[in-house]
Formats: sequence, structure tokens, C-alpha cells
Amino acid sequence: MDSSVISADVLNGGPAYPVSAPGIRLRWSPKESWFIQAGVFDGDSFDSPSGNPRVNANGTHWHLSDQQGAFAIGEIGFTRNGGKDDDGLPGALRLGAWGHTADFKDNYRDTAGDSFIVSGLPAKTHKGNFGAYVAAEQMIWREGDSPDEREQWLGLFGRFGAGPRDRSAFEWVASGGVHYQGHLPGRDDDKLAVGLVFAQASRDIRRQQRDGRAVNGTPYSAFTDHEFVLEIACHCQLKPWLVVKPDFQWIHHRGASSATPDAFLLGLRSNITF
Repeated sequence: MDSSVISADVLNGGPAYPVSAPGIRLRWSPKESWFIQAGVFDGDSFDSPSGNPRVNANGTHWHLSDQQGAFAIGEIGFTRNGGKDDDGLPGALRLGAWGHTADFKDNYRDTAGDSFIVSGLPAKTHKGNFGAYVAAEQMIWREGDSPDEREQWLGLFGRFGAGPRDRSAFEWVASGGVHYQGHLPGRDDDKLAVGLVFAQASRDIRRQQRDGRAVNGTPYSAFTDHEFVLEIACHCQLKPWLVVKPDFQWIHHRGASSATPDAFLLGLRSNITF
């Protein structure tokens, strides 16, 4: 769940499901409990600066250019009690940073450093965008003491990420939730996850909109503020070779504005192993 602070602040959402992008990733584990990994990817997985999804509708159209830029991400992580025979409850902590080399327009200032709504000058252009994040996971309960009795467990997760408000759609995003494996009797391989996401929109976007209403009379019924999402996801192991994943989402302040009605999403994915 939740890569909002990155997907909303890079060109066309970045390389993420369901649109792939060519790239390279390296991972190094100096110790069993530590790892460092980094990757560089095509900066525009849509291959369309305007965001036209039809250009790469099948996820196989790969094009590299200076206009698209490049997306890079790296993180360092620590895990504990991750081995099958470890007695303690497993957990993980990750610290990461990302950057995108494309050009990004300022959310408020013009080329002279003033409000572009007031001055009428073009918005200032920033070379690249960047951000940082932290993510943690911790199992808090597990059934049984031996490895053969550990099918049922309960865990918590939390994430926080931020980027500069002058060029990012979201200043910061916080999320957290709980996941439970074996929540139904006799179905130890099934999983249930409930997550909450709060995304704070850039205050510079709100300043721009206030200037627009004051100077130009732009009729904003509500200014951009935040978005909230509740997600419930299941992992159902119907057969050894078949997994079905239903998903429900409630999106409050859709588009980070109370002017738009709430949205409800029902999704279904499946994996077939052969």
C-alpha cells in the first residue's frame, strides 16, 4: 500500500504497476540483517509528457529521452528475526530517498520569485524533484513457538514520506495499518490488510488558488487541501496455483479537494502459478 508521495510527485506516476519501465536495480547485503539497494529507471513510464495513457497502454512501449528524465531511488534497510528458525517476532525498518531529473513547474512563484497568478509571468522551472521516506513493519503476535505452528500472525506497518512543496503535488504523506495472516479458521494462507493514507497537498498550490480567486475571480468552491484513503485488501489462496486478491478503497477529498465527491473503488486481481 501507498507510494503516493512518490507517484504524485514524479512525471506521470513513475514506474509502477500496471505500467512498467526499463531500468536497473542493484542490491547488496553486507550482513544478513542489513541491505542497501538502488535503482535507476526510465523517467516517464507513459512515454508521454502530457500523460496520455494510450501511448504505452500495454506497458511495452519503451522510449528514453532528456525530456522524460530519469527516476532514481535508493534505500538502506534493517531486518530482525527474519530467519525461519528465529524465535523473536520479525520486523523491518527502511530509510530511502528518490530523485527525478525532469523539469518541474513551481506551484506558486514565477521566474522573478513572485506569484505567477499576480504577475502573469511564466512559472519558475525547477530542474528535478526529490524526496525522502521511512517505512517500518513489525509483527506483534504469532501463533505457536515452532516454525511449523507459525501460519497465523498479526503485524503493523507505517510509512512517511515528504518532498519540497514548491514543485510537489503532495508535501507529505503518512500511512499505516494492520495485516493479518490466517484470519479465517482453516485458511492459514489467506491474508487480510487494512490501511489508512493521509496525503497533505502542497500549501503553494493553495496559495496559487487563493491568488487566482482574489485577482482573477476564479470560482473555487474549495481550495486544495488533503486526501484520505481507506483500503481493505485480501489475499485468498483458493488453490496451490491460484490466488485471488479483492480490494476495496474509499477515497475522501478525491483529488485533494472537498469540491469533488468521495470515490469508492472495487478491484480484483489474480495470480496463476504454473
